[in-house]
Amino acid sequence: MYYNGFNCWGSGIHNFWWTGIAILLIGVAFVLLVKRRDRRSEDASALKSLDLLFASGDISEEEYQHRKRVLKNQKGY
Repeated sequence: MYYNGFNCWGSGIHNFWWTGIAILLIGVAFVLLVKRRDRRSEDASALKSLDLLFASGDISEEEYQHRKRVLKNQKGY
């Protein structure tokens, strides 16, 4: 469909800007997802380290429970 000689979707430069915005939004979404995944692996690593400390006898059960509560409160488990 044409209106005054122009395509109804806009001129070529107009389409270029929408494409650029779409690419930018996809890039931002990708970066946020990667950061979220990395944070989850760091959280799991911290708990695993805590489990190893407790299993080896380096910390008491009370200290283990306290540190685990702190990690869960900080990381939102």
